[in-house]
Formats: sequence, structure tokens, C-alpha cells
Amino acid sequence: MRTFVALRRVNEVRDALRCKLDELERHFESRLAEHDAKLAQVFSVLRELVAPPPPPKKRAIGFTPPEGE
Repeated sequence: MRTFVALRRVNEVRDALRCKLDELERHFESRLAEHDAKLAQVFSVLRELVAPPPPPKKRAIGFTPPEGE
């Protein structure tokens, strides 16, 4: 039960951080024209860090013969 509560809190923090990033991005888009490329790069890296991880790949159930045979 504690694990699920902790996961939910992490998800809430991630959502709050994502909203804050959107707000900062809108704020800086209107104010700083000369540093656009650097800020865009910073925001893209932050978005990658905040994005949820991809789902794990599932292995096939049962026996699978080796590729060479």
C-alpha cells in the first residue's frame, strides 16, 4: 500500500513539474528572443527527463529456439 501511495506522489510531482515547465516556457518565449535556441534545448532536455519511462518489453512465454538453428 505504501508503495502505491509513493508512486502516486511521484506521478503528482511529475505532473506538477510538467505544468511548471509549460508555464516557464510560455513566459520565456515572450521575453527572450535572442536566447531562443539555448532555452529551447534546455526545455527539451527537461521534458525528456520529466517524461514517463517507456513500458518494458515483454518476453515471449515458452521455449524459443536459438536464432542460428
